Amino acid sequence: MHRFVPWPPERNARCWCGSGVKYKRCCGRPGFAQTPVPDRARCLIRIESQGERPRDVRWVAVPSELRTDRLHDALNQALGVDDDPLYLFEIDGGEVPDPRVANEADSHTAAQATLSMLANEPGHRFTYCYDLDRDRACTVVVEEITAVDPARNDVVIVDGAP
Repeated sequence: MHRFVPWPPERNARCWCGSGVKYKRCCGRPGFAQTPVPDRARCLIRIESQGERPRDVRWVAVPSELRTDRLHDALNQALGVDDDPLYLFEIDGGEVPDPRVANEADSHTAAQATLSMLANEPGHRFTYCYDLDRDRACTVVVEEITAVDPARNDVVIVDGAP
């Protein structure tokens, strides 16, 4: 049975979220929508080199809401790329460019997009072009998504097979 909740709740009514606190002190407080939500999911991603024989495969675990400019740093670390060449992420139907080369037509740059915008389920994949001058790229595949403590959700380079 569904319970009808008037919207918005009265300021002194119990909050609709079930916290037991008054709405004005919970979801109705000023600035609530701007409060960052802790990232409770970690993605294990597989990085497969393109065009190299034998195929080079690396793994990295990252927060699911990691901004793609920080994902670029994590992927470069896993790949052993020391410099900071221009890059972009390609997904079906579009791309997320390096903010250094973005233009007004780009809906999101790597400083605005997150990993979950590129791939948000196991098996989803995208291409990471990490050296545009030398046309170097790799395929990135989400292997698994696990729940983690937000305080311990850091980037982890995985040595060898997970």
